[in-house]
Amino acid sequence: REIYVLVLLGILTAILGYSVFRELTAEFSSLRSTPEGSVSITRDELVSNSSTILQAITSLVAFIFFLLRKPLGWILAMPILAFYALLLSYMTILAGDNILMGLAFPVIFLVGVVFLFIPSTLRKFKIKTGLAISVIAVMVLLVASYLLFY
Repeated sequence: REIYVLVLLGILTAILGYSVFRELTAEFSSLRSTPEGSVSITRDELVSNSSTILQAITSLVAFIFFLLRKPLGWILAMPILAFYALLLSYMTILAGDNILMGLAFPVIFLVGVVFLFIPSTLRKFKIKTGLAISVIAVMVLLVASYLLFY
C-alpha cells in the first residue's frame, strides 16, 4: 500500500518537474536583456511559474520523506494526493467529454488517500490526531497557491 502512494508521489513529482522545466524553457523566449547585460522577466510570468515550482518542490519533499517513513512525508502526501484528486475531478467535469473515463485519474489519487488512512500506515508514520491542523494547513496552501497564481 505504501508503495502505491510512493509510486503516485514519484509520478506526480516527475510530471510536475517536467512541467516546471518545460514552462521555464518556454519562458526563455520571453526574457528580455537590458543594455547592462542583465536579464529581466515580467512579474506575471514569475508569479505563474512560482506556483508550479512550489507544487513540484512540495511533491519532491513529500516523496523523499515518505520514502524515509517520516511523519512529514505523510503530512505532505495526504493533502497533495487529495488536492490533485479534486483538481482532476473539477477539470474532468469542466471538460465534459467522457466523464467516466476522466474520473479514473481522480479515483487513482483517492485510492492513495484511502491507503494513507489505513491503521497500519498511520502506525508506521506515527500519525496522531493532532497533526490534522498541519494537514489542513498544507491543503490550504496548495489550494491558495493554485487559486492565486493561476
